[in-house]
Amino acid sequence: MVFVSLGMPRASLQSLVLAAERARALLVLRGVRNGDMQATAAFIQELIGKRQVAWQIDPSLFKTFNVKVVPTLVLIDPRQPVLRSCGGGQCTDALYASLEGDVTIGWGLERLVQLQPRLAPAAALYQQRLREVAK
Repeated sequence: MVFVSLGMPRASLQSLVLAAERARALLVLRGVRNGDMQATAAFIQELIGKRQVAWQIDPSLFKTFNVKVVPTLVLIDPRQPVLRSCGGGQCTDALYASLEGDVTIGWGLERLVQLQPRLAPAAALYQQRLREVAK
């Protein structure tokens, strides 16, 4: 996931949109722009154009992954639940790593694996997608 804000510099957003399309990553917004859903959707459509990019507005994901600044990359292990689950008296969190900063998704994935080596298989999937499109 790539956590973004529509208030970010346009060049940064465009770069992240392009990379998110290639990696098939989800762009996540905290809320709507100026309280106007139609204006938000129009801005996103203008930004994305004909690109195949998934995005959603979900402030709960900002809270779940403790995202305080944008852009932030979050890599999760798809084999573990995202939400905190408690069963049998034991609570486990999803395996994830996050990285703040205006970096490329490719570089960010490498750094996220350094932070959490157990995420290497998940990162490899996105890295492969980035390489496939680059060919």
